[in-house]
Amino acid sequence: MLVQRDYLQVPSNAPTENSDPEYFTVTHCFHPFYKRRFRLVEYSRHWGADKVSFVDDQQALSYLPARWTDRFPPDVFTVFSKGRAYFSIDALIELSELIKALELARNDTADVK
Repeated sequence: MLVQRDYLQVPSNAPTENSDPEYFTVTHCFHPFYKRRFRLVEYSRHWGADKVSFVDDQQALSYLPARWTDRFPPDVFTVFSKGRAYFSIDALIELSELIKALELARNDTADVK
């Protein structure tokens, strides 16, 4: 008599709902991982922002804002501009604030010397 055990079943190469790992692609054009594809470890929400976690090239767990990936719905401005505008207003404001913060930090370190 043949006894079938679950752990001895022949493996299948057909994908199932649970066997397909989820991946994401980095879509932020200034990120060093731009256009790279990674296996998604977790999609979560921290401090009001959606994040994706993945294992990077050094085998460390890393995080990115989900809006920098294809796992987040595309920005409405980007969709409607159809490539005619490279930056959204929000992105330009964020860049401006970053530049100001960097200039302040540089001036603070220059005053210390």
